[in-house]
Amino acid sequence: YNAILLKALAARLAEAGIEYVDAPVSGGVAGAAKGTLAVMVSCARATYDELQEMLAGLGKPFYVGPEAGQGQVVKLANNLMSMAALAITSEAMVMGAKAGVDPALMLDVINVSSGRNTASMEKFPRAVLPGTFDFGFATGLAYKDVKLCVDEAESLGVPMVVGGAVRELYAVTQATQGAASDFTSVCRVVEAWVAQEVPQCGYCQSGQLMTAASLVTGPDKTLSREQVLERMAGNLCRCGTYNRIADAVVNARKSLG
Repeated sequence: YNAILLKALAARLAEAGIEYVDAPVSGGVAGAAKGTLAVMVSCARATYDELQEMLAGLGKPFYVGPEAGQGQVVKLANNLMSMAALAITSEAMVMGAKAGVDPALMLDVINVSSGRNTASMEKFPRAVLPGTFDFGFATGLAYKDVKLCVDEAESLGVPMVVGGAVRELYAVTQATQGAASDFTSVCRVVEAWVAQEVPQCGYCQSGQLMTAASLVTGPDKTLSREQVLERMAGNLCRCGTYNRIADAVVNARKSLG
């Protein structure tokens, strides 16, 4: 919802003697499970002080202001920046692939340089380089969030030239990949435009899977997760998939007894 609607809702609730508290969160499923969500709260300061301890159970609460919708504005700004990072990283990585640069090496450089962002540090290693495109957030939701932010900015008279371009890119992603696709599929759109895929990690696609299968079915059932990683020579793989494979190995061995 945009801030204008939330202000109208807060006014209607106030007529009935109900105080509206705006408290959107960010941090994803992982943050919810760990209790580390960022909670962006806007309401009367006295109300926030009363609720702060309860909200802390969700993660880290931030008081952003007294007006309804201010918390939503902060969340929308955060989401736009996150989606923009994924979009521009996709374009940069496809450019590198087109030039013949190893994508894992490219990420190694970027992630110790000024261009690093949540997409280069998390989304590409976990969901793009392995070729799984399963980071866990739908393209339809990504498009909705970006559109809401750009619409909010326009209602405030703030031009969003870059934000508008990001919105269009996710609109294309939704139209071509489907609303239910993972939002990392934005990279697939850029790949298709230039007929160049970001190469997947060949090591974890072949040798690791074979080693993982042998560790599940082999005679040694006492290896720790660290030993599984060592046997899989995980240090040779830079895309991060070996961590998930190691977890799957350990879990499979437990289920097999």
